[in-house]
Amino acid sequence: MSAERRHLRMIVLVEDKRQERFVRRLFEHLGFEARNLRFNIAPSGRGAAEAWVRKLYPDEVRALRSRNYQKSLGLLAMRDGDAVGVTARKLELDDELRASGLEARRAEERIAVPVPTWSIETWLLHLLGKEALPEYTTFKNSFPRAGERERSAIQLAAEQWPRPSDEVCAQPSIEDARAEIERVL
Repeated sequence: MSAERRHLRMIVLVEDKRQERFVRRLFEHLGFEARNLRFNIAPSGRGAAEAWVRKLYPDEVRALRSRNYQKSLGLLAMRDGDAVGVTARKLELDDELRASGLEARRAEERIAVPVPTWSIETWLLHLLGKEALPEYTTFKNSFPRAGERERSAIQLAAEQWPRPSDEVCAQPSIEDARAEIERVL
Protein backbone atom coordinates (compact mmCIF):
# COMPACT_ATOMS: atom_id res chain seq x y z
CA MET A 1 0.00 0.00 0.00
CA SER A 2 2.83 2.38 0.83
CA ALA A 3 4.31 1.89 -2.65
CA GLU A 4 1.20 3.27 -4.32
CA ARG A 5 1.13 6.26 -1.94
CA ARG A 6 4.51 7.34 -3.27
CA HIS A 7 2.74 8.33 -6.48
CA LEU A 8 -0.12 10.23 -4.86
CA ARG A 9 0.04 14.00 -5.16
CA MET A 10 -1.56 16.23 -2.55
CA ILE A 11 -2.53 19.87 -2.40
CA VAL A 12 -2.59 20.89 1.26
CA LEU A 13 -4.21 24.04 2.66
CA VAL A 14 -3.16 24.88 6.22
CA GLU A 15 -3.44 27.76 8.64
CA ASP A 16 0.18 27.99 9.76
CA LYS A 17 3.69 26.58 9.65
CA ARG A 18 3.12 24.19 12.55
CA GLN A 19 0.19 22.56 10.77
CA GLU A 20 2.31 22.40 7.61
CA ARG A 21 5.21 20.74 9.44
CA PHE A 22 2.92 18.16 11.05
CA VAL A 23 1.02 17.28 7.85
CA ARG A 24 4.30 17.06 5.92
CA ARG A 25 5.81 14.65 8.47
CA LEU A 26 2.56 12.68 8.75
CA PHE A 27 2.24 12.21 4.99
CA GLU A 28 5.88 11.21 4.69
CA HIS A 29 5.31 8.72 7.52
CA LEU A 30 2.27 7.38 5.62
CA GLY A 31 4.40 6.78 2.51
CA PHE A 32 3.98 9.95 0.44
CA GLU A 33 6.94 11.38 -1.48
CA ALA A 34 7.82 14.86 -0.19
CA ARG A 35 8.09 16.18 -3.75
CA ASN A 36 4.41 15.26 -4.35
CA LEU A 37 3.12 17.52 -1.58
CA ARG A 38 2.20 21.13 -2.40
CA PHE A 39 1.45 23.32 0.61
CA ASN A 40 -0.50 26.57 0.67
CA ILE A 41 -0.01 28.24 4.04
CA ALA A 42 -2.16 31.16 5.15
CA PRO A 43 -0.13 34.37 5.10
CA SER A 44 0.55 35.59 8.64
CA GLY A 45 -0.69 38.97 9.71
CA ARG A 46 -3.46 39.16 7.10
CA GLY A 47 -6.55 38.24 9.06
CA ALA A 48 -7.89 34.94 10.35
CA ALA A 49 -5.97 31.99 8.94
CA GLU A 50 -8.99 29.70 9.18
CA ALA A 51 -10.96 32.15 7.03
CA TRP A 52 -8.15 32.14 4.45
CA VAL A 53 -8.31 28.32 4.18
CA ARG A 54 -12.12 28.47 4.01
CA LYS A 55 -11.99 31.05 1.21
CA LEU A 56 -9.41 29.12 -0.86
CA TYR A 57 -11.11 25.73 -0.41
CA PRO A 58 -13.78 26.05 -3.15
CA ASP A 59 -11.19 27.12 -5.74
CA GLU A 60 -9.01 24.12 -4.90
CA VAL A 61 -12.02 21.75 -5.00
CA ARG A 62 -13.01 23.18 -8.38
CA ALA A 63 -9.45 22.74 -9.69
CA LEU A 64 -9.28 19.18 -8.35
CA ARG A 65 -12.58 18.27 -9.97
CA SER A 66 -11.50 19.76 -13.30
CA ARG A 67 -8.57 17.31 -13.24
CA ASN A 68 -10.67 14.30 -12.24
CA TYR A 69 -8.81 12.19 -14.79
CA GLN A 70 -5.76 12.50 -12.51
CA LYS A 71 -6.79 9.79 -10.04
CA SER A 72 -3.61 10.23 -8.00
CA LEU A 73 -4.39 13.85 -7.03
CA GLY A 74 -5.95 14.82 -3.70
CA LEU A 75 -6.75 17.78 -1.48
CA LEU A 76 -6.46 18.24 2.27
CA ALA A 77 -7.78 21.40 3.96
CA MET A 78 -6.92 21.72 7.65
CA ARG A 79 -8.39 24.31 9.99
CA ASP A 80 -8.20 24.41 13.78
CA GLY A 81 -11.52 23.77 15.47
CA ASP A 82 -10.92 26.49 18.07
CA ALA A 83 -14.08 27.14 20.11
CA VAL A 84 -16.50 25.92 17.41
CA GLY A 85 -15.32 22.32 17.00
CA VAL A 86 -15.06 19.71 14.27
CA THR A 87 -18.65 19.58 13.03
CA ALA A 88 -19.04 23.34 12.69
CA ARG A 89 -15.73 23.69 10.82
CA LYS A 90 -16.71 20.96 8.36
CA LEU A 91 -20.13 22.54 7.82
CA GLU A 92 -18.46 25.89 7.10
CA LEU A 93 -16.47 24.27 4.30
CA ASP A 94 -19.62 22.65 2.91
CA ASP A 95 -21.30 26.07 3.00
CA GLU A 96 -18.37 27.59 1.09
CA LEU A 97 -18.78 24.99 -1.65
CA ARG A 98 -22.52 25.69 -1.94
CA ALA A 99 -21.93 29.46 -1.95
CA SER A 100 -19.51 28.93 -4.85
CA GLY A 101 -22.03 26.90 -6.81
CA LEU A 102 -20.32 23.57 -6.13
CA GLU A 103 -21.85 20.39 -4.82
CA ALA A 104 -20.72 18.89 -1.53
CA ARG A 105 -17.74 16.58 -1.57
CA ARG A 106 -18.56 13.06 -2.57
CA ALA A 107 -17.42 9.94 -0.74
CA GLU A 108 -15.22 8.82 -3.65
CA GLU A 109 -13.35 12.16 -3.90
CA ARG A 110 -9.84 12.45 -2.49
CA ILE A 111 -10.77 15.42 -0.33
CA ALA A 112 -10.04 15.43 3.40
CA VAL A 113 -10.91 18.10 5.95
CA PRO A 114 -9.30 17.15 9.27
CA VAL A 115 -9.98 19.57 12.13
CA PRO A 116 -7.53 19.64 15.05
CA THR A 117 -9.52 20.72 18.08
CA TRP A 118 -8.88 22.99 19.88
CA SER A 119 -5.74 23.30 17.76
CA ILE A 120 -2.89 21.29 16.26
CA GLU A 121 -1.08 21.55 19.59
CA THR A 122 -3.80 19.44 21.23
CA TRP A 123 -3.16 16.68 18.70
CA LEU A 124 0.60 16.91 19.03
CA LEU A 125 0.52 16.71 22.81
CA HIS A 126 -1.89 13.79 22.73
CA LEU A 127 0.19 11.90 20.16
CA LEU A 128 3.23 12.48 22.38
CA GLY A 129 1.50 10.72 25.28
CA LYS A 130 -0.69 13.25 27.09
CA GLU A 131 -3.91 11.37 27.76
CA ALA A 132 -7.43 12.73 27.22
CA LEU A 133 -6.73 16.42 26.76
CA PRO A 134 -9.92 18.51 26.70
CA GLU A 135 -10.69 19.73 23.19
CA TYR A 136 -12.40 22.88 24.46
CA THR A 137 -9.15 24.36 25.79
CA THR A 138 -6.16 25.75 23.94
CA PHE A 139 -2.71 24.25 24.45
CA LYS A 140 -0.85 26.56 22.05
CA ASN A 141 1.60 27.68 24.73
CA SER A 142 2.24 24.12 25.98
CA PHE A 143 4.20 23.02 22.92
CA PRO A 144 7.86 23.80 22.14
CA ARG A 145 8.48 26.85 19.97
CA ALA A 146 9.99 26.54 16.49
CA GLY A 147 13.40 24.94 16.50
CA GLU A 148 15.00 21.55 16.99
CA ARG A 149 12.77 20.51 19.92
CA GLU A 150 9.66 21.33 17.90
CA ARG A 151 10.94 19.43 14.84
CA SER A 152 11.72 16.34 16.92
CA ALA A 153 8.36 16.49 18.70
CA ILE A 154 6.43 16.86 15.43
CA GLN A 155 8.33 13.96 13.86
CA LEU A 156 7.59 11.73 16.85
CA ALA A 157 3.91 12.80 16.90
CA ALA A 158 3.53 11.95 13.19
CA GLU A 159 5.01 8.51 13.83
CA GLN A 160 2.38 7.95 16.55
CA TRP A 161 -0.56 8.65 14.23
CA PRO A 162 -3.15 5.90 14.79
CA ARG A 163 -3.55 3.26 12.08
CA PRO A 164 -7.02 2.11 10.95
CA SER A 165 -6.58 -1.12 12.90
CA ASP A 166 -5.85 0.73 16.17
CA GLU A 167 -8.46 1.06 18.87
CA VAL A 168 -10.65 4.14 18.99
CA CYS A 169 -8.56 7.18 19.87
CA ALA A 170 -9.22 9.08 23.10
CA GLN A 171 -9.22 12.40 21.20
CA PRO A 172 -12.47 12.66 19.19
CA SER A 173 -11.02 15.10 16.66
CA ILE A 174 -8.10 12.73 15.94
CA GLU A 175 -10.55 9.85 15.49
CA ASP A 176 -12.52 11.97 13.00
CA ALA A 177 -9.31 13.06 11.25
CA ARG A 178 -8.18 9.46 10.92
CA ALA A 179 -11.30 8.78 8.83
CA GLU A 180 -10.78 12.01 6.88
CA ILE A 181 -7.18 11.15 6.00
CA GLU A 182 -8.23 7.65 4.91
CA ARG A 183 -10.26 9.42 2.18
CA VAL A 184 -7.08 10.58 0.46
CA LEU A 185 -5.19 7.33 0.88
